[in-house]
Amino acid sequence: MAQDDNRPAGQDPGDDYQIGRDNIQPHLGPLGLDIHNPVFLISGIGIIAFVLLALIF
Repeated sequence: MAQDDNRPAGQDPGDDYQIGRDNIQPHLGPLGLDIHNPVFLISGIGIIAFVLLALIF
């Protein structure tokens, strides 16, 4: 099935959602980052908790 426009395959024509619209895109010098806020927060807390528990025991 061919598409007539530039939408990604499987995207509903009535949906105005843009992929990556909730991402934060900071620039640290020459580096650009693309961070998805909830994922970054949850994984960061998980890593810190794991390291702290590993150091305690």
